[in-house]
Amino acid sequence: MQIKNTILTSAGLGLAATLSFLAAPSQGWSTIGGSLGMGQRDFRIYDNFTDTQANNNTTAHASFPGYTGVEMAIWKGAIEWGSELHGDGSGDDSQPNDLGSGGANFDPSMQGNATGIGGSNDNIHSEISGDGGGVLAYCETPISDGWRIRYYSDPWIWTDGPGTGGGGGNRIDVQGVACHEYGHSLGLGHSTVGGATMYPSISGNGVSGRSISSDDSAGVQAVYGSASSGKPSISGISQSGSSLTVTGTGFSSSNNVVWFTQAGTGGSGTPVKVTGVSSSGGSLTVTVPSNAGPGDVLVKNSSSGHSALSNAYPFDNAGGGGSGPANDDCANAETVIGAATVAFDNTGANTDGGADCSDGSSNDIEADVWFAYMAMATGGATVSTCGLTGMDTKIAVYDACGGNLIACNDDACGSESEVSFSVAALTGYLIRVGNYPGTAQGSGSLSIVEGNICSSGISNYCTSGTNSTGGAAIITATGSPSVAANDIVLNAFPCPPNQFGLFFYGPNQSNNPFGNGRLCVSGGIYRLGVVQMDSFGIASKALDVTSPPQASGQITSGSSWNFQFWFRDPTIGSGFDLSDGVEISFCD
Repeated sequence: MQIKNTILTSAGLGLAATLSFLAAPSQGWSTIGGSLGMGQRDFRIYDNFTDTQANNNTTAHASFPGYTGVEMAIWKGAIEWGSELHGDGSGDDSQPNDLGSGGANFDPSMQGNATGIGGSNDNIHSEISGDGGGVLAYCETPISDGWRIRYYSDPWIWTDGPGTGGGGGNRIDVQGVACHEYGHSLGLGHSTVGGATMYPSISGNGVSGRSISSDDSAGVQAVYGSASSGKPSISGISQSGSSLTVTGTGFSSSNNVVWFTQAGTGGSGTPVKVTGVSSSGGSLTVTVPSNAGPGDVLVKNSSSGHSALSNAYPFDNAGGGGSGPANDDCANAETVIGAATVAFDNTGANTDGGADCSDGSSNDIEADVWFAYMAMATGGATVSTCGLTGMDTKIAVYDACGGNLIACNDDACGSESEVSFSVAALTGYLIRVGNYPGTAQGSGSLSIVEGNICSSGISNYCTSGTNSTGGAAIITATGSPSVAANDIVLNAFPCPPNQFGLFFYGPNQSNNPFGNGRLCVSGGIYRLGVVQMDSFGIASKALDVTSPPQASGQITSGSSWNFQFWFRDPTIGSGFDLSDGVEISFCD
């Protein structure tokens, strides 16, 4: 079962769907049934937020190492539900030295950035395009199997703090809303107590939701139990090179597991782990894995249940770096200015980046070395090892160390690799090259060529009218316009719940009356099959460019197609309606 939990503005309360919660007789908190197990303590952020105010906090904070902007804001929102203070509790002036107030047998594990919105069980925060009306955000919560949190892009302006000033208008505090929605992911429903973080609407710009109330704490303790006296607790850490000593209480004499935040972007959300760790008294020592990055460290002792995992403790991984090539890690990337061919040798290199290149059977790039490339012209760049090495290579490109994945490839030319991506003049990019996991390390050359690449894009057009839901259905296309990636997913919302409809496409655009809406596609219609809206009125369809309905509807690189959604709406005169249109210009 999937439940969608929302948070509203005060003016939007009348738009809320009525959900049945299990309320405690003397408390305002409620639960939606279930809890997150030990395999679902992770969370990630896909930073597709379009408001510049969501990422204008570029000031680092020692309690939230390695991340700024919306990532730090969401991290703070989640960590507020932790069993005890996060480090010294600092990082939010609205609740000085008080971040971490749950008091339950629950602690989250920050796992950095994701490369997409993920599925409804992937524990990822991201923005969703479209007007939420009075709804700010929602959490899809299958409970024990995971969750997904989406933040509506319009009409809100998402702000990342750390200050409390909203600036007026539609500015909404990411941290406060994230704290509310993360409460849903833990198994909490709405509270009837005004001022509680889990109250169904926000006050002002939502800053007050950053700090959970006693009612919120009582709710999370009811789900996970009050923090046990035997629960592991980290009180401090010290690092020397790659050796990390963790001090605290509640560690087992053997078979402890130390959790780290992953380095880089992507992954599955599973923490980087060191298993089978022994402890003598109040400390344990481990070698920091090469794929661990800045974030949090946690310790799970050898017991089971919610109380087996410690609090999350800030960890900067200041002892990183490898003993291999000079450009072994991202922080020491070799500089390349403009188009060039450079030599590389990954012999003896450590694996510095995350498991985020999903091209090929493995997401990993092993024994990676790094290049800091500055583009000299706006247009495109192609990075390649084709014909330049005897290794089985993989290449990935990022916008920063620990930043967003831009492109990656495994076997573009035999066992060698090549990626093309858009660049802006005088902008830097991080190039990562290594061997396919399990194959030999070695040397070769890396070619960087600048020039134009195919033009591609996704843009809406035409208009849709109000349907029986009170809203106008908007079609969106998520994924990449790349034919090779073949990962476009079409969505339409809001539509009448549980009704049937179909996505279709054609080569031309139109804007003609049809049913209760407008027909925005012409020149030959290709139907993609019937789908049923879910109980929230969302329709989805994965587009497979390799299998068109007819040969004449084949989608190829360089072609542009227009997509729309038709759906039944029995309560209106014509009995059917349509979304607006979306044009997709496809590239390689």
